[in-house]
Amino acid sequence: MILKNTFISAKENEMDIEPKFSEKMNQSESVGKRNNLMKILIMKLWNHLKSHLKLIIFLYIIDKAIITHQNKFEQFKIYEDIFGFLFSIKKLKSLDCVFLKEKCLNHEKYLKHDNL
Repeated sequence: MILKNTFISAKENEMDIEPKFSEKMNQSESVGKRNNLMKILIMKLWNHLKSHLKLIIFLYIIDKAIITHQNKFEQFKIYEDIFGFLFSIKKLKSLDCVFLKEKCLNHEKYLKHDNL
């Protein structure tokens, strides 16, 4: 108490202002403000996590789609190497019989399993 009075008198003399000390909040107000702050922080965190989860799911789906398309094109390339004419009617029409026979034999070899 003596320290408080000394502080008050020193401030009054130096600055010619009236000292004002903050009043203590009662405990229920303090708890209420703390709870509100916690609710706000939790809601902000929850919203951030939801948007982050949406982004992760979106990127996962895109990644799966890219991998699927890459696999399909790799399969198409293998089929093209085996058959040589699989995806082009113009190319098929322009091939001669010897080449077609050769590709059919390649196809037969490819489809055989353990010389059965």
